[in-house]
Amino acid sequence: MDRVTKTVVILLILNVVVLAIILRINLVPERTRYEILIDVDDNKLVNAWWLPEATMADINCMAMNIYHEARGEPIEGQYAVAEVVIRRVKHYNFEDDVCGVVTSGEYLPWDINRLHPVRDQCHFSWVCDGKSDATKEFQAVLVAQYIARDVLTNPKYVPELEYSLYYHGDHIDPYWNDNMVKVAHIGSHVFWYE
Repeated sequence: MDRVTKTVVILLILNVVVLAIILRINLVPERTRYEILIDVDDNKLVNAWWLPEATMADINCMAMNIYHEARGEPIEGQYAVAEVVIRRVKHYNFEDDVCGVVTSGEYLPWDINRLHPVRDQCHFSWVCDGKSDATKEFQAVLVAQYIARDVLTNPKYVPELEYSLYYHGDHIDPYWNDNMVKVAHIGSHVFWYE
């Protein structure tokens, strides 16, 4: 290589490193990660590759589901709960957005202006258990929000759950898992696929 070519190569490498520092991208990640970039005008995630127009609503729905379904679980268990939601979004039998998956279930018009979830008829129990959905544990909320953002940009974290679309607490044995295959037991949740 001549001197000019070496100089150009060095400058290109320096530009990549400076750009990586500015964007806070780890050049040698432990696992593939994407920095979440928010388009302020549209309130959308710019580069959630699996869900091109993930919104802040998607992050909030995912975080609420992680919080209510898995707070107090090990981190791997919280990621696993979030990844079931993502797999459902991608699957043809479920809603095609995060909030739709999280809030899916049976609803009735108990008053004229609004549908209300039917108790114990939702895919995720916290949505229709009749209890307040208010969050009380600030630390758990922060963890859930971090995991929601991370999973929405990098949905491959728990390899054992590659086909899992269902889970339940290990303290129950629901009727719907009779013809399913047990995939994993993480924390206090058991994961299944059909």
